[in-house]
Amino acid sequence: MKLLPLVLVLIGCTDSPPPPEGSRTMKDARGKEITLPANPERIVSLVPSVTELLFAVGAGDQVAGVTSRCNFPEEAKSKTRIGHIIINYEKLISLNPDLILTDATMTRESTRALEQKGYPVFSIQPRNFEEIADALRTLGTITSHEEEATKAADKLLERVAAVSAVNHSPTVYYEATAEPIWTAGADSYAGDVIRRAGGKNIFREGWKQIDWETILRLDPDVILVAHRQFSRLDGRAGWSTLKAVKNKHVYHVQESWFNIPSPRLLKGLREASRILHETNP
Repeated sequence: MKLLPLVLVLIGCTDSPPPPEGSRTMKDARGKEITLPANPERIVSLVPSVTELLFAVGAGDQVAGVTSRCNFPEEAKSKTRIGHIIINYEKLISLNPDLILTDATMTRESTRALEQKGYPVFSIQPRNFEEIADALRTLGTITSHEEEATKAADKLLERVAAVSAVNHSPTVYYEATAEPIWTAGADSYAGDVIRRAGGKNIFREGWKQIDWETILRLDPDVILVAHRQFSRLDGRAGWSTLKAVKNKHVYHVQESWFNIPSPRLLKGLREASRILHETNP
């Protein structure tokens, strides 16, 4: 929070970007009408999911900058890095972007700062596979890759439909981070993975911070852990009393397959489906 005034000062020392020649207006995930360049050539992505979606629709060559967390696909690693949680605004501005793309909920402060200076910032916010497909189509339209985007969206939904769920509904707890403990409830893309794989999420909401006592009380059948502190979980009070622990139904899953709303979420679905089938064949 203390860095924001400095950020705004740095931004204020630069000239406003010139208005694009030819433009169109589209409504983003915030419900805000955004004026976009007709064919953006210097896009900056503020989140890994947007970066992956841009490459998925064939717009990788139009990406000028990404965050330090944007490591997929391999080609993204060669793009200029503009920071992550704390954005290097001077470097971002030096890229002379004609469009900035981000997630509606993850970069509110930076979005506000950039819009105040006149940069077009378009937000998406997919919460399930259908909305990821919609995001692909939207970014395809924005970047003039409609045909590639349509094919990518259709292929994603086709492959999702081909994954079969288990016949029962075990209760599932998904742990995204350990300190503090964050989970993804049913109203999230990771929650959509659990539902389609045949599990019943023990939380209804989307992404939220929770306390350990709540997990002990809800006592899930299956636990999916997507962080690197997996080996330390047995040190938590009451860990050995959990049903999932007693039945050896605790699994370490690939973080990027569950925590990023992109086509790679399909890998998470396949993994979750495999786990739940093994748990109850």
